Amino acid sequence: MHARPARPLRHRLILLAAVGLLPVSLLGAWGIWNAIQTQRQNLERSTLELSRALASAVESEIDATLRSLAAMARSRPLAEGNVAAFYEVAQSEAAARPAWAAVVLTNGQGEVLFNTGEAYGSRELRVVDPQSLAQVIRTGQPVVGALTFGPRQSGAFAVRWPIVVNGQLGYVLTAAVRPEPILDVLQKQSVPPGWVIAVFDSAQNRVARTREHQSRGPSPSLKALLAREVSSGSGLTQSLEGDDVYTGFTRLRDLGWTVAVGAPTAGPDQALATSLAWYVAGALATVLLCMALARRIADRITEDIHAVRDSAVLLGEGQPVAETHSEIDEIDQMARALRQASQRLSETTESMRQALSQATAAAQAKDQFLAVLGHELRNPLAPMLTALHLLNRKCDESTSREREIMGRQVAHMRRLVDDLLDVSRITRGKLEIRREPVNLFSVVERAVEAVQPAVEARHSRGVFVELPSRPLWVEGDETRLVQAVTNLLTNALRFGGESTIALSVSLDEMHRRARLCVEDQGEGMQAETLERVFEPFYQAPQTSERATGGLGLGLAIVRNIVQLHGGEVKAHSEGLQRGSRFTIELPTIEPPLSADTAPQRVATHGAGRVLVVDDNTDALDTAAELLRDAGHEVQTAGHPREALAAFASLQPEVVVLDIGLPEMDGYQLAQALRNASPDWRGRFIALTGYGQEPDKARAAAAGFSVHLTKPADPSALLHSVDMLLARPATGV
Repeated sequence: MHARPARPLRHRLILLAAVGLLPVSLLGAWGIWNAIQTQRQNLERSTLELSRALASAVESEIDATLRSLAAMARSRPLAEGNVAAFYEVAQSEAAARPAWAAVVLTNGQGEVLFNTGEAYGSRELRVVDPQSLAQVIRTGQPVVGALTFGPRQSGAFAVRWPIVVNGQLGYVLTAAVRPEPILDVLQKQSVPPGWVIAVFDSAQNRVARTREHQSRGPSPSLKALLAREVSSGSGLTQSLEGDDVYTGFTRLRDLGWTVAVGAPTAGPDQALATSLAWYVAGALATVLLCMALARRIADRITEDIHAVRDSAVLLGEGQPVAETHSEIDEIDQMARALRQASQRLSETTESMRQALSQATAAAQAKDQFLAVLGHELRNPLAPMLTALHLLNRKCDESTSREREIMGRQVAHMRRLVDDLLDVSRITRGKLEIRREPVNLFSVVERAVEAVQPAVEARHSRGVFVELPSRPLWVEGDETRLVQAVTNLLTNALRFGGESTIALSVSLDEMHRRARLCVEDQGEGMQAETLERVFEPFYQAPQTSERATGGLGLGLAIVRNIVQLHGGEVKAHSEGLQRGSRFTIELPTIEPPLSADTAPQRVATHGAGRVLVVDDNTDALDTAAELLRDAGHEVQTAGHPREALAAFASLQPEVVVLDIGLPEMDGYQLAQALRNASPDWRGRFIALTGYGQEPDKARAAAAGFSVHLTKPADPSALLHSVDMLLARPATGV
């Protein structure tokens, strides 16, 4: 988890002020916005209400025209069928009404009888707005037509009145009305500057408009708004002049005409912009003022904190702390606490110096004592070893057991003395290592040789060795590395009971590190022991008999040797009675030049009798040739039956077995060979393509001493044979 980066106190206080003002600022902005939105809604409501009022006025104007037409329809000449006389009446009515362009009379079939705009009896009179005329003939109801334009581009709309004679439609009386009366109604309205009012017929032709009256139709946005199938509504549109306006519209109930009123948005938007500008300026000024105040307060607090910090630094250096005061009670309390701590520290410093001096002297005396003790103990050991050697040469069988006991105990005492001297060197920083290329095969061989007497004495099942296919090289001191591995094996034998000790070498290719692991299935360790197992003189809790013995120095020496080689040693256990595992990791190096030219043999212990069993003829022949070239007496077998026969005649010291054999596998063959010769004390090497952990565990349980995974490096096979030939008959 990553720690948050540190920030100065003034940043925190400024951030606090900004965060505190943020909700208030947002609330104020919301209030301004809400007020402007309310103003906009009121403006839209005003346009809608005005459109409704104007719709009533326009409707009244048209109703007046319909009433005039109805009065004309009741005249005597028309009732008597005297069309010519009615022409005179219509012509006088048209002259009396300036807004009427003409009066037209058609029969029930839609034929024009006269048009007051033309002389009576004129031929080829055409019907203007035939759709509205057809509607009257079809419905028998009054109709107001759409705005049409004549040859002179003067617009007029038809107001038609049906005349029923003897129960049937006899005539249709039409007044062609100019838009001026409608325009007068609009212009009489007292509206704010910038507002625009328009009236549209059922075909959305412009009938009248307070601005640019000569325009023909609505703007595209207004046309889209009027396309809604509602009696009234409102919305945001754009006028013909390009201004954004809030528009309210109302449709005339029976005529299909529409009255639209537009109010410019510039007023509310400008008010919003002005209000927000003033508000932002005020909020910014407030924030700057709060930030300046926070900065000033932070500077005062920071000065006091720096004074306390300087006091803490002086306290850490053991110097007297000066008296400081702060206006902030909590900081003043810290300053007083530091002064009190400084006083107590000055009182105890002298006694601590004395105690440290005494402890240093005691540690030096202890190291000197260990060094002297180790050297003094070696003096009597030397003649004891010489006397024991002379006794052995006399070959007195009556004292053989006593001599064996003395030999083991003298060797044990020599190891204890060596450990004491090594710990003394480590504590004084005198332990040195020689750096040269080291083959870990050689380290394993020498370590296994070193613990062989302990294997025999403790009746252990032995050490199961697993080597990689090729030798691994490290840079260091071979003798010290052998000492470290030997100590791990000795520790495993002490606490591993009668279980097999597993010693494996492998390569961590990703990190280019060699890993050497020693594992047992014995007593195991608790968590507390794991934490302290590498401390000098530390030993896990034991019974009063101290069955395992020792000084508790072996693992401490291992850790120091491994660290001097740039490596790391780790301990792991699942708990008591669940075994332990110790792992050494060392950086690898490239093999030395001499190691690259030919297969390397770590050591040679003389010729031995070797039986090689493999059903792969090429693998069998090459392995046999390699071993014969090294000086061993070799027999081969490609089948388990051949192996049984060759085993009886050769009585080999080492048997190299392939696991995947016909009829019986290598584990079964190993058991069969033991059964065939119960007194045989040789060792088995597993040379197989099965290299998983369960395969290695099964080989160890089956009594194999070494596990090699194909393809094994020739030097690994030669090394394993040499190592096993060097072991006494009890096995590895």
